Amino acid sequence: MLSVNQTYAKQPISVKTLVHSFQGGLTSQISACLLESVEHNTREDWQPPVPAVTDIRPLRHHLHQILLFTLSDGTSYVFKRPAIGTRYLRHEKIGLQVEAHVLTLLANEQSNMIFPRLLKLHFSNTLYEMPYLITSYLSGNNMATTSLSIKEQRIVDYSVGRNLWHLSRKLAVTFGDPIKVRDGRGYSTWREAFTWLMESVLRDAEDLLVSLPFHIIRSLFVSRGECLNDVTQPRLTALLVGKRDILVNEQCLKAPSMLGWGGTIYGDPWAAEMLVCSPSEGLLKGFLCPQVTDSRADTRRLL
Repeated sequence: MLSVNQTYAKQPISVKTLVHSFQGGLTSQISACLLESVEHNTREDWQPPVPAVTDIRPLRHHLHQILLFTLSDGTSYVFKRPAIGTRYLRHEKIGLQVEAHVLTLLANEQSNMIFPRLLKLHFSNTLYEMPYLITSYLSGNNMATTSLSIKEQRIVDYSVGRNLWHLSRKLAVTFGDPIKVRDGRGYSTWREAFTWLMESVLRDAEDLLVSLPFHIIRSLFVSRGECLNDVTQPRLTALLVGKRDILVNEQCLKAPSMLGWGGTIYGDPWAAEMLVCSPSEGLLKGFLCPQVTDSRADTRRLL
């Protein structure tokens, strides 16, 4: 991953100096964009000097290349961009756009959900200027590695379920990833959208020569996919948000933070990873929506 010259972590550095302070291929796009975004989002009639960057720390074990910036006033911001040399799946290539769009939608919602505040999205596919995203920083411990008592885990699960429920209240007219839906290119049925998603994953696997029973998988979608048409209302769904994307503040268990917004889709809320892979009693209770238990619903969840 990236390493940062330690001399810059001990003293304030100017915006221009920041250009040359990195190792590992980061370009000058990081330099001014962070502080310009901070300045733009805090502009008032009287504005104090923009604080300097005092610490830069890479956040590891993420799909993207992420840097945590800490300013001299104590605030922290996250700079995220595609990792150099990483091959992304088809549905992952627009993850930053999806995340920015969803965070913009949520910023206008009245709920108790805690999510990062979007400062800036810069989208570019040129060789010398990669897309990037700047958001506020959310602190907390990863739910997948946090040791909680049974009672505490139940509280957190319930709160996460409530977050998933609040997301599902965000409706659309078509199915698919939020960017396609926004641009009027969504799918008319959940079966079409889900088949597109699964087919893109299978094609990525074929491109990388991964050995899978492709014929059997595709035949199952043909023979069993009709049950997906039972989902008639596109709802915002945290499709790829798992325990690794839940941040828990042990001082306030009822307000866990959610990350991973690039993995959202307008579709069946019961397809959310948290509900499919770890549907605890507290999670289901917080989600509120009644779980249909007929054979077609069971088949849909298995798919």
